Amino acid sequence: MDARNPIILMVAARFGLVAVLAVGLAFGAAAQGLRDQVADLARGEGIAVTGLEKIGAAEAARPESPGASPARRFQALLAGFNHMIFRDSAGRVTGLRVLGAARAGPPRITGTSVTATRRGAHYLVDAVLIGPTGLWANRAMIVDTGASTVVLPVSAIPALGLRDTDLVLGTAVTAGGKVPARMGQLAAVRVGHAVVKDVPVTFIADEHLGQTALLGMSFLDRFRVTFDDAGRRILLSPK
Repeated sequence: MDARNPIILMVAARFGLVAVLAVGLAFGAAAQGLRDQVADLARGEGIAVTGLEKIGAAEAARPESPGASPARRFQALLAGFNHMIFRDSAGRVTGLRVLGAARAGPPRITGTSVTATRRGAHYLVDAVLIGPTGLWANRAMIVDTGASTVVLPVSAIPALGLRDTDLVLGTAVTAGGKVPARMGQLAAVRVGHAVVKDVPVTFIADEHLGQTALLGMSFLDRFRVTFDDAGRRILLSPK
């Protein structure tokens, strides 16, 4: 190519510029990892997010359609991570917490039949609660399909090894109204032979909950629950 062909030189120069831009755009897309995707979505929706450091250097994920709700878009991006999405009373997403990478493969859940103790209109079962560091505690818990998560008194936090950094502040709705709460995740909950891993938990001040503990839907939702009044037993069958 020589100076006697200025048109050819100009076209070549333009193509060269396009090629450089294409390489630059491809490099920029590759440089954006999952952490950046989640941060950008949270920023665009005005949603507070914590735990971004738990994502580390994970590669970018395929996003949900821009027309999807913020919750679905976060769920699509964080399919490989345990996370908690917080909503206000109107159902709007107000916060997100990334808890860490999900364990490889879903845990195998087996059914069980356990003896239940009747307390008024409620049934109590014995459960083993395992915290994130492996500390565990036995506890009698009320089977409560109306509770969205496992619910424990704040006094149970130290025995399960949860730290302040493992918990986020929130609000729980009780029979007496809204009360402050701390929300986190247990490594596992076991009832009889049934074990569920990575179980969301809500801690409420003892004066609001007393020594009561609720086995809520963050555990029960994995089973079909059958109450055997005559045998005073509860049957948990995997869904």
